[in-house]
Amino acid sequence: MILTTPRAPAAPWRMVTALLALAVLAPALVIAADSLFTGAKVTELTAASFRTNVLDAETTHVVKFYAPWCGHCKQLAPEYAKAATKLRSSLVRVSAVNCDVEKALCAEQGIQGFPVVKVFYTSPKSGKRIPVEYQGERTAAALIKFTTSKIPNRVVSIGRKTGYTLDAFYSTKNSTLPKVLVVKPPSKGRKATTPLVKSLAIKYRDRLLIGDVSSESATDAVYADFAVPNDKAVLVVVPAGEGAAPVVYDGEVKAKPLAAFLDRYALPETKRGKRKPSKKPSKKTAGKAEKTDDGASSTSKTKSKTKTKASKTKTKKTKGAKSTTTTAPASSPDAAHDEL
Repeated sequence: MILTTPRAPAAPWRMVTALLALAVLAPALVIAADSLFTGAKVTELTAASFRTNVLDAETTHVVKFYAPWCGHCKQLAPEYAKAATKLRSSLVRVSAVNCDVEKALCAEQGIQGFPVVKVFYTSPKSGKRIPVEYQGERTAAALIKFTTSKIPNRVVSIGRKTGYTLDAFYSTKNSTLPKVLVVKPPSKGRKATTPLVKSLAIKYRDRLLIGDVSSESATDAVYADFAVPNDKAVLVVVPAGEGAAPVVYDGEVKAKPLAAFLDRYALPETKRGKRKPSKKPSKKTAGKAEKTDDGASSTSKTKSKTKTKASKTKTKKTKGAKSTTTTAPASSPDAAHDEL
């Protein structure tokens, strides 16, 4: 008869370690298995990353709260992913929260059904993050239009309509702050500030002062100074310092190359203090919101007023300083939706 030595039971600490590992990996495995956006340009958020990337951030952020088993959520997913691709070009972040995994987070946000899409932006007046629930058509085009309309406008509008002059713009704040001008030809002068330019003004707040300028006359000196074509706007950096030569951007109108260009002239980035923790919605107010004129809902509404000074548009700052041009890769065929 062959005698065998019985195998010793597994050490208790090994069993505990294995269980802990499963507990840590379980949420990630659920997300990987049930996510509606695998491979898409949509970031899946956890409770921790939601606070960092949404509540404590400055940029406009779209978040879809969903359940992987929800039929309407699945139907919206392709349009939401399509919107994410387009919105990235305007520096808008697009994310999603799986409420089967992040139950506590979804409860805190007052989610009572699926899907729910919210746009979070920073109020220029109060500095607080404002959540607005999207209630429009479930198409990429409609979501893009709604989201870009919620990007706060920190761009200084210069021209006869506002009465704000270039001289006033150059003297704003202090002489050490670099300035950026988006010079629009008369044909584009009546168009609103684009989402991309508004997002750049948020991204470079306190590092660059961004303004847009236009004139009703094609013979205005500002067009001669920067050689502005008749069919498109031109972005110009005026570095800090008296008599500094303006630099004209001649690259691809995309967020990434534009940011790389502006980084060379912007003041160093400094850490801002964290926002105060947001109050959790009470049971009475969770899911309820005030209706806005555009069919959206929001817990608060803000109005911003622009102060202007009446005087003529001048280009005194740039006289005597020749502008230079910085080139970048040529525009890609699909860049038609990107504008300054």
